[in-house]
Amino acid sequence: MAILAEKFMKMSLDEIARLFPSQKCECGAVMEEHPDEQYAISGKPVCSDCYFSALGKEIERHPIYNPTRIARSRLSR
Repeated sequence: MAILAEKFMKMSLDEIARLFPSQKCECGAVMEEHPDEQYAISGKPVCSDCYFSALGKEIERHPIYNPTRIARSRLSR
């Protein structure tokens, strides 16, 4: 959609914001525009705070163990 510069300069901030809609996370935060900073959980876009919060909860539920330590403890039985 092309728009004349003169018309664009006369537009209010609300009108300009409607031209460039932004996605929002479920928590209400505005999503990042940079492609490297876009996260998704189960295919739904989420902000970085929600993503890393969910990641932390999953790591707490399924801790990352030291494989060497587990292998040695099983060998010593």
